[in-house]
Amino acid sequence: MNVYNEHYLRKEVKKLKSVNKDLATQLERFITNRLLLNRRLNALRLRTLNFICICGCVVT
Repeated sequence: MNVYNEHYLRKEVKKLKSVNKDLATQLERFITNRLLLNRRLNALRLRTLNFICICGCVVT
């Protein structure tokens, strides 16, 4: 999910709040959780890459 998609989804959630507040709240939580998960995965990928680079340097 990129920034544009997040912005668009949050705008749509605001519209939805007037129709169904509970569903809008669930969607907001989903968007937030998805963003947090993406950030954690990116951080894990970076740590893994750094670890591989460090190990590669030590072995060679």
